[in-house]
Amino acid sequence: MFSYYGSKSKIVSLYPPPRYDCIIEPFAGSARYSLKYPENDVTLLEIDPVIYGIWYWLIHEATRSDIELLPQLKRGDDLRKMTQLSSVEKDLLGFAVGFGRSSPGNVVTPRADATGWPKEDSRWRPNNAVDLLKTNILKALDKVRHWKVFCKSYCQYKINRESVWFIDPPYQYSAGRCYTYNQIDYRKLASYCKTRNGQTIVCEGNGADWLPFVELKTSHSGSWRTLKEKVWVSV
Repeated sequence: MFSYYGSKSKIVSLYPPPRYDCIIEPFAGSARYSLKYPENDVTLLEIDPVIYGIWYWLIHEATRSDIELLPQLKRGDDLRKMTQLSSVEKDLLGFAVGFGRSSPGNVVTPRADATGWPKEDSRWRPNNAVDLLKTNILKALDKVRHWKVFCKSYCQYKINRESVWFIDPPYQYSAGRCYTYNQIDYRKLASYCKTRNGQTIVCEGNGADWLPFVELKTSHSGSWRTLKEKVWVSV
């Protein structure tokens, strides 16, 4: 529902569909896989308190009116000065003004407010980033009310029920260092992934070697195209 660094929004359809009614995401982020199948019994684990706080608010507290009343922002607006907003609302809007970041932005940039660009500019879009954020949330808000979210790391969650485990951790090399919480024991994580009950789908990038990853491929114009993304799927 919100923009986040490492989101799988453009490639989520390439991953295997769920074979179980329960989906668990131990590194929740923006939970793009679960959002593709929101009717499932979804559990999110998120160690970053900012991301956890956003999901808790969206699942348990936010109303459609709350979302509709989020203010429109113009270029140069500073969320830190908007005292009428709660901290979680500022964080949520911060991901709208800072596309693809691992932490919220504060000041509205040209990228977040493209309404003033000429229509012939390839970056032009009719709605600004907050409009898009609100539209996406309102489409999904009622669908996630039954979800659960916990502010825990994967190793603190002791349940191992038959589920779809969609595991998208900070990547092993440079890409993973962009996250606030990026200290991963990959040997320990590999063992965790191999011992999950049910269907396990693990995401990674080029060069990762802590599981026998294979290339994630997509059909493009009648041919197969290899992406930089890697995947490991349990049998």
